Amino acid sequence: MLLCAAQASLVHAETDAALLNLDFKTVMMRFYSKQIRQVNIPELHKNKQQYTGSLPDNQGRSQVLLFDVAQKFKNLKGEERYIVTVTHTVIDEDRKEIAYCGACYQLTDVFLFKKSLDGKFQLTTRSPENQGWYAPAYERQMYYPVQIVKNMRKLGTAQQGILQEITESSHGESHSQLYVMPITDDQPLKQSNALNLGNDNEDSGEDETYHKTAQYKLLNSGSDKSEHDGLYDIEIQYSGTELKEHGGKQKAVPVNAVHRYQYNAKKQQYLLKK
Repeated sequence: MLLCAAQASLVHAETDAALLNLDFKTVMMRFYSKQIRQVNIPELHKNKQQYTGSLPDNQGRSQVLLFDVAQKFKNLKGEERYIVTVTHTVIDEDRKEIAYCGACYQLTDVFLFKKSLDGKFQLTTRSPENQGWYAPAYERQMYYPVQIVKNMRKLGTAQQGILQEITESSHGESHSQLYVMPITDDQPLKQSNALNLGNDNEDSGEDETYHKTAQYKLLNSGSDKSEHDGLYDIEIQYSGTELKEHGGKQKAVPVNAVHRYQYNAKKQQYLLKK
C-alpha cells in the first residue's frame, strides 16, 4: 500500500498532538510527513505490507518505511498502552526490490501511546529520532509490535521491557550481544548498550581459533535479587576459550568467569560491577 505525498497536506504537527487513530496514514502524516515520497516495491505489495518511500539514509541509500499495526498491552500499573513500529529498510530503487545484503541492518522507530478519555491517542514516548532499535540484516520481525508485547517482561520492580539477543557473523567471525529495552512512559525508548554474550572465529580460517559462550540471568528473585536505578542487575557467566597475547602471538586460552552488570541511569547503560 503506497502513501504518496500528494495525497495529503504535509503539515508537520507538534509531537504532543493527539491522533484520532493509529492507522498507517495517520502515523505517516504525523511523524514522517517531510520524508515520504512515492515508490513501488512489488514484493511489499504481494506481502500486503503497508509502506511508503522515504528520503535516503545517511549513506545516501534509498529506503522505505515499513508500518506495523499497533498492539495493545497493559503496563505494570494495569493501564492500557499501544505500541506502533516503523522500520527503515534499504531498497534497490532501480530493481524495485528490497536491497538484501549480509552487512545490511535496519533501524525501527518505536512509539508508545495511551488512549485519552476522548478516544484520541496521545504519544507518551518514543525512540529518539535517528536512534531506532537496531536489528542485523532483515530481522525486523523481532520488533513487530505483537512480538514486542509477547516478549515483554519485568526488568525491575516497577519497570518492564524486553531483552533481545542478537548474533552477527562476518568474515568467519561471530559476535553475540544482549540488548536491554525498557518500555515506560517517562523515558525515551532507547536500546541500552549491548553486553557481550560470546564470540568465536571458528569459520575464519585462522590457525588459532576460539569460541567463547555465555549464559545470562536477571537477578530478580531470591537471595540473588539486586536492582540499581530501577533495573535488575544482570549476571553473565562466560565459558569456552578466548584469545590472549602470549609470547607476541595470539593464543586461545580457557575462560571461566562470572561478571555482574548494574544499570546506571545517569549514563543510561549497564556497567560492569567493580
